[in-house]
Amino acid sequence: MNRKIFLLLFSLFVALGPGFAQIGKKIPKGVDSLGPKNIPSVEKLRQMGATEAEIRQIEDLRQGEGDKGIKSDQQEEQQTYETEETDTVDVETKPEALEEEIELESKKDTTDIPSIYGHGFFKFADLEFYENAANIKAPDNYVLGPMDEINVTIWGFTDFAKVFRIDKNGAIAANLVGRVYLKDMTFENARSLLIRRFGQVYNLTNSNIEITLTYSRIITTNIVGEVIRPGSFTIPAINTAFNALIASGGPTEIGSVRNIYIKRGGKTLNTLDVYKFLMNPDKDQDFFLQDNDFIYVPTIGKVVEISGEVKRPLLYELKDGENLMKLIEFSGDLTARSFTKNIQIKRVQHSQEFLIDVNLDSLMKNKLDFSLHDGDQVSIRAIPEGIFNIVEVNGAVQLPGADEFRQGDRVSDLIQKAEGLVFDTYLEEALLSRTRDDFTKKYFRIDLLEIMKDVNSPDN
Repeated sequence: MNRKIFLLLFSLFVALGPGFAQIGKKIPKGVDSLGPKNIPSVEKLRQMGATEAEIRQIEDLRQGEGDKGIKSDQQEEQQTYETEETDTVDVETKPEALEEEIELESKKDTTDIPSIYGHGFFKFADLEFYENAANIKAPDNYVLGPMDEINVTIWGFTDFAKVFRIDKNGAIAANLVGRVYLKDMTFENARSLLIRRFGQVYNLTNSNIEITLTYSRIITTNIVGEVIRPGSFTIPAINTAFNALIASGGPTEIGSVRNIYIKRGGKTLNTLDVYKFLMNPDKDQDFFLQDNDFIYVPTIGKVVEISGEVKRPLLYELKDGENLMKLIEFSGDLTARSFTKNIQIKRVQHSQEFLIDVNLDSLMKNKLDFSLHDGDQVSIRAIPEGIFNIVEVNGAVQLPGADEFRQGDRVSDLIQKAEGLVFDTYLEEALLSRTRDDFTKKYFRIDLLEIMKDVNSPDN
C-alpha cells in the first residue's frame, strides 16, 4: 500500500479510533497488516472527517489493491483445495523418487502374469542365464567346440598347468601328448580322453589331475515364433536351449511350452518339453546349441483348465494323447478332500456350453481315461462337510458325545464307550433316535435295566 495513503488512514484511525472501534474494526499495527478489507466505505470515511480529495485517493487505492486482493484470495483458496486433495501424499517423498515410482507403475503389464503352467518358468527366470563366458563350471553333457578353453592341471609327483584353446579344426595341441580332437564331444567324454592321453606321458599314479572349462565360446542363436523378444542373440555356448529362451523373455501367452523345436540346417534336431523338464529333470533334456541354431516356438496346442481340489489349479497345455489322468498328474494330483465320485467338465461344443459328469472313482478303478477337448474346464469339488459314521449318546452318561459307529455295535457298547452311566440314571427308559435314508426319524424306547441284566436283551 502507498505509504502516504497509509499515513492518511492511520491518522484517521487515531483521530477517530473510538468511533471506528464501534463498527468492530481494529487499528492496524503496521503497513503489511492494512489491506483493502480494512478501508471503510466512502460514507464511513466522510463520518470520520476525511476530505473529498482524500476519499478519492483512498478509492483509487481500494480499486488497485482490491484486484491484487482478489487474486490473493483465489490463490489462497486454490492452495487450500490442492492441500486437501493431496493430503495423502507423503510430503517427504522427493519429486524424482515419485516420478520413478510412477514410471515403474506405468511399465507394469498385467499380460505378463502367466496363466498357463510353464510360462512363468521363463518370465521369472527360474533358470540362470550365463552372460559371462569365463569361469563357468561346465556340466558333464556340455558339448565342446572351437574357441572353448580347457585348463589341465596336474599336481603331486608331477607339476603341470596349462590352458588349451580348441582350434577351428576341433583339437588342442599339447607338448609330448600331441593333438587331441575334442570337437562335438561331451565334457565328460573329453575329460576321460584327456586323462588317458596325459596319463601316457605324465605319472598320474602318484599325482592328481583336474580338467576344467575356463572359457565357453560365444555363439549366435536365433529365437523365433511366439516369443516375447524374437531375434538373434549372442550368448555363451554354456547356456542350454532352455537358458537361451530366457534371453528372449520366453513364450508369449499363446506360445507353446510343450513343443519347442531346435532346428539346425533346416532339420529339427530336438523338441523341448517344459513339463517334462520341470517334473522329471535330467541332463538328457539339457540340449546345448551350436552357432546359428534356431529355436522355434509355435502357437500353443490344446489348453485345458482344472480347478478345485487339486494341488496346483491352473491352465495346462496338453499334447496329443494326453487327457484327464495326465491333467491331474500335471496339477500335482488330487487333494485329500477331493470328491471323486462325480467331477464336472464344462465343454463348448457346437456353439453351446455343456456340462459333463464323470465318475473319476470308476475311471481310476478300471484304469481308464477320459478324453479332453481344447477349452475344457475341469472342476473337482470338495467332499461334503460332516462326519457320517458316528453314533451319539447324550444325557446321564459319564462322557456324552459322538463316537465311531462300527457295524455290530449295540447300546451297551455305546454306554461302555461313554464310560458308563451316572449314579442317578433313570434306568427304566431311554430313547433312541435313528435317521433313515430319507432323513425322516424313527424313535425306539429302550429299557436300560433289561440291558444291564442281560446284554442279549432285545432292548440291546
